[in-house]
Amino acid sequence: FSLPPLKLSREGSALFLLTKGAELIKRQLIQSQGKTVSFLPVLLSGFHCGRFLNIPVEGVGIFTMEWSKKLLKKMIFLSQTNQSVHFHFQKDLKRCRMKVNQKDRGKQMSLPLLFTPEVGKTYLFDRFEK
Repeated sequence: FSLPPLKLSREGSALFLLTKGAELIKRQLIQSQGKTVSFLPVLLSGFHCGRFLNIPVEGVGIFTMEWSKKLLKKMIFLSQTNQSVHFHFQKDLKRCRMKVNQKDRGKQMSLPLLFTPEVGKTYLFDRFEK
């Protein structure tokens, strides 16, 4: 990592460091540019498994992710847009299942994924396959 020197602000509060640290970790796990979102783009060795809850991505929605063995296992997406969204997953992943509700059997989706969600709807992505 090459980090710029820290400049404490907010009246010298150490909580500022926590905010910056959280932002750095978030960028390692999820990145967005417009309507394109990349998941686990730069997964550090210390994060071989984990869960990241309620991650807001401006203009897209809120995400919750779980991964193990450095691969995404499950993702929940609460949409805040009706526009097409492009999801990029790790290059090893070729398909997954997308469900709209718990009773839904879901359907297989090829990755990377371009789809048009409905505002306020929750989507579950699981069964990621190489």
